[in-house]
Amino acid sequence: AELAAGSGLEFEVRQEIFANEISPDLKIIIFLKQPDNLGSLATNEPETQFVAISSQNWSPPTNGTIILKNEDHVAFLAGYLSALLAPNFRVGGLLVSENTEFNQAFNNGVSYYCGLCAAVINPLNTYPVLSQQPLNSSPASWQAAFTEINASKVNVLFLPGDAASAELGTYLSGMDVAVIGNQTPPEELRSRWVATISSDGLSPLREIWNDLMEGQSGKVLNASLKISDLNYVEVTDGLVWLSQGKMDLLNKVIAMLR
Repeated sequence: AELAAGSGLEFEVRQEIFANEISPDLKIIIFLKQPDNLGSLATNEPETQFVAISSQNWSPPTNGTIILKNEDHVAFLAGYLSALLAPNFRVGGLLVSENTEFNQAFNNGVSYYCGLCAAVINPLNTYPVLSQQPLNSSPASWQAAFTEINASKVNVLFLPGDAASAELGTYLSGMDVAVIGNQTPPEELRSRWVATISSDGLSPLREIWNDLMEGQSGKVLNASLKISDLNYVEVTDGLVWLSQGKMDLLNKVIAMLR
């Protein structure tokens, strides 16, 4: 709405749009999810600029732009942030076993920050400690998985949305652990929630808006990443919180990922 107003355009939101509703006076159409017929829509309306926020690595037409969401970037940043915040590098993760690349990206993010990530006080473990369970595992299975990795003492836990549930949230809310996720925190777990990491496909619109207004597109650019639901959480080993200095480090990594 802000960008449209600044360019003298009207802004409207629709739940859907059909090909016969697109006319030349529609200058820019932004899809929050890439439609299957994006190619034909763009071909039939060459005077309109089409932008799609997408998880598909797809070559756009000359009047199309793809803002590419990469969940592996989310996982990498989650690993980096977990290690950045965890007292004594004590990072744990409850991961879905089918998400192989996502899980490796999380592990890489931890290692990128602290290498071997070895604690200097007992227990003298290296981190992260991870448990992988099949998709749609029961809350009881995830609870048992946390109990297992917490034998090595976890101070910051990464809990992706595929593993989260109200039951597990209630259980973790009583634990000596801070939690990071890639989804809105369950209400039961807000008291232990430090941060949410998610893909941000809208911010890049500021970078390309003038090009779109001038009819210049046909490219793919990476989505940004955003940090939300920030909170302070006290664990036995210290305070877990995202200071301005740590946020500066995080922003550098976000820029490099892009």
